[in-house]
Order: sequence, then structure tokens, then C-alpha cells
Amino acid sequence: MVRVFIFALLFAGALFADMLDDKIRSFMDKREYIIQQKLIDIIFSDRDSFYKNEDLIDSVAVIKELKKNGLIELFFDKPKDFVLTFHTQKNPLIFMKIINDSLSSMGYNYYLTKEAIKDKNGFKWSISLKTEFVIDPIFFANELSVYNCEILDINKLSQTHWKYEIDTANAKIGAIRVELDTSVKLKKPIEPYWIDVQNADSIELLSHRLDHWYPYIVFYDKNLHIVKYYKYDYIKKRVKFEIPKTARYIKVADLFTLNNIKRGLRVYLISE
Repeated sequence: MVRVFIFALLFAGALFADMLDDKIRSFMDKREYIIQQKLIDIIFSDRDSFYKNEDLIDSVAVIKELKKNGLIELFFDKPKDFVLTFHTQKNPLIFMKIINDSLSSMGYNYYLTKEAIKDKNGFKWSISLKTEFVIDPIFFANELSVYNCEILDINKLSQTHWKYEIDTANAKIGAIRVELDTSVKLKKPIEPYWIDVQNADSIELLSHRLDHWYPYIVFYDKNLHIVKYYKYDYIKKRVKFEIPKTARYIKVADLFTLNNIKRGLRVYLISE
């Protein structure tokens, strides 16, 4: 019985080590992995620190060490079609907005959706973009953290296809928070304004006197389902709306181009 117990411990330890080795190997060039084996052993000598738990490697921590020591290539010899697959268990609409905003902050504004599937296993979204570089996992993890999201795992399926498992349980979108009953000037928009309207009863928006605003306003609930929207094909200087009871966010834009509100807007959230 004692021998069986000892064997089980040795087997579990070997499996534990193999998981980390397999993950390291998956991110590296095969030949480079063999050549740099001694260096790898030194870098990852504190093996426990690279596990989230006994069943899950901390992929971001692994990549961070490989990158710091010049052991991972995140560039191609020429522009290629790079595929990113994202998976989460939570709300797809919020998830897609956070991914889009994170990539945009990193300078990736153009991509094509290859697949979007929602089933009992969660939501999977695959996109493709032409690039000379692999999306840097460290920078991406930092961007996601702004929205209270965490990368659980990363799998390099091929040189041009990486998959991310992302925890969005505590996700929040990048919406502007405005103090109630206070007029606030919003800067020139690079993209539509997203405003958190929780606890407000109505909202008033004013454009600059020199701008020509054609308001396009959309109210969303907490899961980013559309509650109500307004659009005007004529110039408005001021608009005021009652906020629907189920609304949590409002997206404010121009029906034609954000250049029509290049001097920004003034917003006033009202509690009654």
C-alpha cells in the first residue's frame, strides 16, 4: 500500500512538471527549445510559481519569462493572416466589446470575424487580421485587466492561430462615469461616447455652437442589449431624454461622422 502511495505521488509530480514543460515547449521554436534547455531549467526553477492551480498553467507568466529572456518569437518574416480565438463563459456582447476595445487600444482596429458560436460551453469568437506580429499576450493581458478581465489560459494552436480562455465574471466596460446633477464637458471623441447612466433619471446633451450634430443615441441594459434608441437626420444643439428603467449604459455618437462633434459634448445626468 505504501509503495502504491509513493508511486502515485511520483506520478502526480511528473505529470505536474510535464504540464509546465509542455506549455513552455508549445510557445517556443522546437530547435530553440532543445538548444536552450539548461537556460529554461534555470528560468523556470521555481516551477510552482507558474501554476494558477494544480490543473492550470499561468500562461501569461510563462510567456512573460520567455519574452524577457528572448526565447519567444512574436513576429513573422512577412505579413500573415493571424487568427485569434477567444472563449468565455459569460455575456457575449460585453465580451466582444471588451475584446474590441482592448485590441483597438493596442492599435489593431481592422479584423474579420471568422466564427462566433454560443452554446452550452460558453461563447467562442474567432477573428482574423493581417499582421507582421503575434498579438503580444502581455500587453493584451494588461489591456484586459482594465476591464476586470483575466486571461485563464493561452494555447498556441499553430504559428498563426492562438486561443485565449478569458474570465469575464467581473467584467466592466469602459464607460464614462459622470457625477449626478453636474454638467461635465466631454473631450473630442475618437469613438462614440459610452456613458454609465446608472442611478440617473434623465440625461441632457449639448453640442458646441460651432458644431453640426446629428444625434445618434442608443440605450443599453447591463448586458448590452438595446433598450431604446434615437437618431436625427437634422442638426440638434440640445437633446434631453428620460432614461429607461432597465438602461445601464448610453452610447452617444453622430448619425454620419464624429467629426460633426469634434469640439466635444456637454453632458448632464439628472436625478429626480
